[in-house]
Amino acid sequence: MKTFRLARLIVLTCLAEAALLEVLARLFLASPPPLPYKEHPILNHVWIPHTTYIHREWEGVGIPAFPLRSNGQSLLLDYELNERSEKKRIFFLGDSFVEGTAPREDSYVAVVGEKIEERYPEAFEFINSGTSSYSPLLYYLLFTTKLAHLSPSVLVVTVDMTDVFDDSLYRQNCTFDDSTLPLACPPNKKLRSEAKRTGKGLEFLSVRERVGAFLIKSSRVVGEIHRILANLNYIPPEDTPELFAWCREEWSDDVRAQVDFSLKTLDQLIQVATTQGVAVVLTGVPHRKQLLGEWSERPFRVLSELARRKGVFFIDPIPEMKDRCRVEDYQNCINRLYIPGDMHFNSEGYRVWGAAVGDELAEMLSRRQ
Repeated sequence: MKTFRLARLIVLTCLAEAALLEVLARLFLASPPPLPYKEHPILNHVWIPHTTYIHREWEGVGIPAFPLRSNGQSLLLDYELNERSEKKRIFFLGDSFVEGTAPREDSYVAVVGEKIEERYPEAFEFINSGTSSYSPLLYYLLFTTKLAHLSPSVLVVTVDMTDVFDDSLYRQNCTFDDSTLPLACPPNKKLRSEAKRTGKGLEFLSVRERVGAFLIKSSRVVGEIHRILANLNYIPPEDTPELFAWCREEWSDDVRAQVDFSLKTLDQLIQVATTQGVAVVLTGVPHRKQLLGEWSERPFRVLSELARRKGVFFIDPIPEMKDRCRVEDYQNCINRLYIPGDMHFNSEGYRVWGAAVGDELAEMLSRRQ
């Protein structure tokens, strides 16, 4: 009986201390802000209208916090778009790289816009419609359901190296018409609760991991400990992980099928846009290991071939970015363009990448005038 009472006392004491620690954590630790997205029945997820989100996740590696803001149309603008515009509108489709992981003035869209403004002052309006984790299926749906009605003149489709993988996830819950055109890609809540998207690909969670995920989300103490340990233990994945599988020079049958699906979706997007008189520019996001020669540039070659076949512009920013870094210690220069421990560009990286795309896009626009 004494042993039972002692055990019960220990358990109650531990619970009381845990509760006190949780109360103190909620009083003195800032809670991470909720992500600025909401579920959408067609587009899977969109920015919550009129939302300001403060990015603080990279303060530990020397990147100051910065805000991103959405308008009432879930676009990263400070104003609403009318259906008509006196200026020609250039819409940028893409994922988090287009959305931006740097202050707005250093973003990809802003830098490309600066390059075009140098040649055509006040002639164009630059619309950032990038959204984190978007891919060709969602690019198609975003254009056909929203952007096509906002007087686009040019559509810059910026394909990320994770897009093929993301398409393979979204298509599991998408609906298509009889001609295989996408109709809607609602959220797959079951998949989201049972798996997580990682640098290695999709990893399904064990029961213990699901409990851990619940605690991380529910407890301020557990969440903070997890954040610290995750930052300390970051290890870049070896080889070419499944998330970037089409960055291998040789593709398995599964990867080839996934690539073919995404290319077909891009083909459909280009067809719809050009039929409506919109000029399409196809380009891609160069990842660090591609610039370092560790991963293949094959995705850029297949995108170039698609653009050639469809008769639209293609921009490969890799050669200019490589030339930019050959004037100094090449590897250090490339590494300096990315957020430490993260696949995204920092402000300097966006400046270099955006300039490479902007120079070519301005030249293409001059030939089109």
